[in-house]
Amino acid sequence: ASGAVLQFWDVADAVPLMVKDGREMMSIDDTQVNHMVLERIFTKEGFTFTSFCDGKSALDAIQERGYLPDCVLLDVMMPEMSGIEVCQRLRELYGQQLPILLISAKSDEENIVQGFQAGCDDYVSKPFKRKELVSRVESRCVKPGPARSVE
Repeated sequence: ASGAVLQFWDVADAVPLMVKDGREMMSIDDTQVNHMVLERIFTKEGFTFTSFCDGKSALDAIQERGYLPDCVLLDVMMPEMSGIEVCQRLRELYGQQLPILLISAKSDEENIVQGFQAGCDDYVSKPFKRKELVSRVESRCVKPGPARSVE
């Protein structure tokens, strides 16, 4: 990813974090086009959408704001900190209270098992089908309600 993309998806440029009675989807992916596709899908499903270009920015943002998103869509293949590492860190910090779906072009058994061992709730292979992805998120996502503290 270029420096311009990293600046655009920086923590300081994150979208509003939550709306009353809404659900927030957090996307962590180093590819801007993937964010745009996911945002289009999930805003139509009633989610607010926050996106980050790397795991460190997302982890920092969750800590700073003090509450969890309702669901995380996490790319596996990212530079510096892989989606597997981000997933492990999220589980260390917040346990099972945060639904995490890994999304990857790596669809072989070894990678899928590695994702589940890292603590993901589901593993979705690219290219994904829109209705299937929405159904997987809906079955695992926290239902609307008050923001959940990270403490």
